[in-house]
Amino acid sequence: MKYLKWWCEISAEKRGVAIYKVVITANTSDISKIKLEKVNIPGVGYLDGGAFQQDVYTDQIMWTYTISQNSLYGASYLKRPVGDPNEFKFTTVVELTLDSSDVIQVTLKIYYLTPTEASAVLSDSVILSAS
Repeated sequence: MKYLKWWCEISAEKRGVAIYKVVITANTSDISKIKLEKVNIPGVGYLDGGAFQQDVYTDQIMWTYTISQNSLYGASYLKRPVGDPNEFKFTTVVELTLDSSDVIQVTLKIYYLTPTEASAVLSDSVILSAS
């Protein structure tokens, strides 16, 4: 098991963000190399990897969890109160079966809505290898 410790911060106190979808991708199509075990989505909680829709393409595996259908209604709201430590953890656990030459890039994308319901995305990537 490998823990990927992602987090996001909200820029100002008394602000919030409406998350409507979380997508994790790995740049391999070999499902024997990486398995999504669980993901923490703040405001939702830890989700088993089976809660994510898995799609396998020729060059990547994509796991998607949809909280709401691109709408402020039903989205998961992260709020930063005054004096809050301002760290919203998206800890992800994957199971790896890598050969010594394998290098896999894993990307987290957090889709959120602006107050006018325009879609925006935050993303970050990590590189995983057997060594």
